[in-house]
Amino acid sequence: MVSGGMNCVKYLLFFFNLIFAISGIAVLTVGAIIQSAYYDYTHFLDDRVFSAPLLLMVVGGIVFVVAFFGCCGAAKENHCMIVTFSVPLVLIFILELAGGIAGYVLRDDVKGMLERRLNET
Repeated sequence: MVSGGMNCVKYLLFFFNLIFAISGIAVLTVGAIIQSAYYDYTHFLDDRVFSAPLLLMVVGGIVFVVAFFGCCGAAKENHCMIVTFSVPLVLIFILELAGGIAGYVLRDDVKGMLERRLNET
């Protein structure tokens, strides 16, 4: 059982893991929406267009699972579980950040490729 300042840390850890779990669900949902929006255009598009939404769905699912375990570790006050979940959480955050930046940087390339492919058909 924790007391005082550590009790505050416990609830903060639970709260931030809950935020990460929600962001994982959001990333998974965005990937699924993008995948379903372009599903009808599979014969027009490159495979690269479909790899980004799948990556978002996989990363979002992993973020959700790891954050869920973090919530459980904080709620049950299991030190080993909290330490074990911390390393993947940092790696996942870096992957999410890199994916978001790559999507933002490559958005013009995707738009140009879509216009070019649709004009060719």
